[in-house]
Amino acid sequence: MDSIIIEEKLSHIMKSLDELSDIVAKHETTISLSASRIEKLMSTVAEKELESGGAAYFQDDKPPHY
Repeated sequence: MDSIIIEEKLSHIMKSLDELSDIVAKHETTISLSASRIEKLMSTVAEKELESGGAAYFQDDKPPHY
């Protein structure tokens, strides 16, 4: 009887492990995609800063409501 309980618990643990493995694989894909998109965005911002003299995105002007 104890072996049946152990096998049942082991089965649930194996199912949970498989589900977690799938989740981790999806997260890895999402993180890789996000990292590549961030690199592209950073490259685009750097190019725009070089074209505009480096101050286009970080101007020290007061906001229009002042």
